[in-house]
Amino acid sequence: MKLSPLAALLVLAALGTVPAIAEAADGRWSIGSNLGVSFNSPDNGAHVTTWSLPGTVGGLLPGLRVGRKLAHPNAEAFFDGGLLYSTTEGAHQSGLALTANYQWNFSPDAPWTPFLDLGLGLAHNTFDSGPVTSSGTSLRLGVGAGARRRLGDSGTLRGGVRWDHDSRATDGAVVVNPGGSVITIKAGFDLWLK
Repeated sequence: MKLSPLAALLVLAALGTVPAIAEAADGRWSIGSNLGVSFNSPDNGAHVTTWSLPGTVGGLLPGLRVGRKLAHPNAEAFFDGGLLYSTTEGAHQSGLALTANYQWNFSPDAPWTPFLDLGLGLAHNTFDSGPVTSSGTSLRLGVGAGARRRLGDSGTLRGGVRWDHDSRATDGAVVVNPGGSVITIKAGFDLWLK
């Protein structure tokens, strides 16, 4: 896996948010998931529509969202991950997407509140078609907006739209990820724990 100096710097900046996550005001953690539809637009290619769970590596994939409230009552941070594994006639594809995100909830004490989020992460893809195996890692940068509804003291239901951009990833002459935009419309649920 080759990572450019700029990508490494951005990843280290995202990891710098970890101490802020540890300084949460009320110590509340969340665990949750998403379901959505994605519209993929490679930098040089046709548009593709896929159903997807969290992360959006491509296709149907299970995922996990783990979050924490921050010291400011409107702020939270979360890690979003997705995993894909598929096999067709001896060919295998796997992908892993991990992003660190910051979310701003405009009215966190209201039953409904709009939010904005910003994230940075990596998307890794591997293709194996018998004698040929290719893999590559893309830098992922994204922004999103939506609304969430509190469900008692322990849950939130949310819906939103997110735009992510992946950098191009190659393995020698093989293009593993052509790079491009991914627009995802998704709904999800978070369970808040103490």
